[in-house]
Amino acid sequence: MHLTFVRHGETVENRTGTVQGHLGGTLTERGVAQAHAVATLLASEPFDQAWSSDLARCRDTAGTIVSQHASLQLRLSPALREYAHGAFEGLASSECDWATTNSGLESRSPGGESALEVAGRLTNFLNGVLVDSPSGRILAVTHGGAVRIVRALVEGRPLGVIWQEPPIENAGVLRCEIAHPLRVSDLRW
Repeated sequence: MHLTFVRHGETVENRTGTVQGHLGGTLTERGVAQAHAVATLLASEPFDQAWSSDLARCRDTAGTIVSQHASLQLRLSPALREYAHGAFEGLASSECDWATTNSGLESRSPGGESALEVAGRLTNFLNGVLVDSPSGRILAVTHGGAVRIVRALVEGRPLGVIWQEPPIENAGVLRCEIAHPLRVSDLRW
């Protein structure tokens, strides 16, 4: 299965440093322009399926991309959501104690999700799509944290190392191949 992951366009919350997690988010003018640019970039690519996180920032980005593919229907899945950041959502990132949340696979913000939990829902989703469409070309519009976890699983690299690398940019694209089911047990810090 060939996967093309796209991170959503820039949001007001990205610009102001607000923790979004499961909040919807609102694309900025720049974010809308980024969505149009990535739609143009991907316009000639033949996709069999198009998926998006059900959160507004991804839905809006994905809708712009899918509008360039006449026969493609957008499907939404909460499995593609960003980490839930619980009590941190809506706060300025600078107000949050990230030291305790980014210290391992089971760490989490108060009331939020761990990397293992996010990896569980992502692997269940991706493995389901793999069974349904093993040689398919799949578009998935999602979030920066979700892309990092998928990279760790697909590339076989520690998530802690990937977390230290620059994040995928807003409206950035990551392409990868998945030939075998992903396993959460392969995720390491």
